[in-house]
Amino acid sequence: MSPEPAKAEDIPAVCRREVVEWDHHAKKVAEAVMGLLAEGLGLGAGKFKELTFSDARVFVGHCYPYCPQPDLTVGITSHTDPGIVTVLLQNQIQGLQVRHGEEWVDVKPLPGGLIINIGDFLQIVSNGEYRSVQHRVLANSNNDPRISIVMFFNLAKWKGFRLLRSLAGAVDTPKTRLFTAISPCKSSTKISMGRDWIASPS
Repeated sequence: MSPEPAKAEDIPAVCRREVVEWDHHAKKVAEAVMGLLAEGLGLGAGKFKELTFSDARVFVGHCYPYCPQPDLTVGITSHTDPGIVTVLLQNQIQGLQVRHGEEWVDVKPLPGGLIINIGDFLQIVSNGEYRSVQHRVLANSNNDPRISIVMFFNLAKWKGFRLLRSLAGAVDTPKTRLFTAISPCKSSTKISMGRDWIASPS
């Protein structure tokens, strides 16, 4: 969906209006959540937007049909999301689970509710203040299909990053060494958590 917007004619007509509207509204929700998260680190509410944390977005739709033997397979294996945050809308068919301690906990669908996941990159640059969540999807034992619509938010530009709290004057010891960030729109880029790097868009 971005940073180069999809051409309307490239989106199937059957869902074109819905896709465009979902992108618009999911971005508004994500930026509101990011504003709260930024303030939680002592930053201004608009800092994440300034750092292009909502500029690169990937839109994914999942359909989990009925599985007659759900105990023999999985829907999606255990994982964490790699980016900043994820906004997820699901229908009323259960299947999503999150890891809590040593247990898997069902996430029961709430009518009209959205699920927000913290991504790995935000965990890293917040120095663990925010934690990415391990989750999975079980194979669907319901006769009706499980549907989920997901928007992944990733940073679009960077020169390098240091810990976000350091931008607010806090002194933290980095918990992460040099790592490689994979952008959905660019090739991999090495990012240092050292003091010589500052968080700024390129």
